[in-house]
Amino acid sequence: MIGTIDSNIWIYAFDRKNPGHQNIRKWLNENLEKMSLRVNIIVVLEVLHNLTKDPRVEFEIPFSYVNDILSLSNIEIIDLKLINFRIIANNLASLRHLGIGGRDAIILSVLKEGETIITHDKNLLMNTTYRRIDPYFDPTMIIEVNKKFDPLIFKENFDFMK
Repeated sequence: MIGTIDSNIWIYAFDRKNPGHQNIRKWLNENLEKMSLRVNIIVVLEVLHNLTKDPRVEFEIPFSYVNDILSLSNIEIIDLKLINFRIIANNLASLRHLGIGGRDAIILSVLKEGETIITHDKNLLMNTTYRRIDPYFDPTMIIEVNKKFDPLIFKENFDFMK
């Protein structure tokens, strides 16, 4: 499987207090080594930023976690200068009706049509161009290319959204 993993998946995998933590860890443990990953540097920096926001967290712990991600043998970190601005701008223009903003457009710029994105982002799950996997759910939600995602699934499955 070729694809990318969104920052929220890495963050939830680290955060033991997150309700999806165990499901995501289980999915990553079973699938991470089977994937060929491309991740842009924005995702990596977003993970580090999010995990170091709490001043009680010693910076070295999330920094080590991010270094572990960067050192995976099956991951290619895409530098922004290698990402074509036109691809990002086209993603932004063509997908804005799904709520895709600049960050998501950059994330999608590393994918080719039909590849896989692992995410728990409702807007990214709405994009039918890619195979989408959301390991937050049990069982893991898998949405194939050209299949629609029902955003009400989020409201039905999370008390805090009711």
